[in-house]
Amino acid sequence: MYETYPPSRSINFEYTFTLAFSASLKKNKENINTKQKRLKETNYA
Repeated sequence: MYETYPPSRSINFEYTFTLAFSASLKKNKENINTKQKRLKETNYA
């Protein structure tokens, strides 16, 4: 019997968490960029 299930599961969890975290960071960055663009547009309007 090899006890590989718990470690691989934790690695899987960390991997999914990292993916989700980076995805949310990217989304936040895009939101900030669109907000800045809107601010510039309203300032120059």
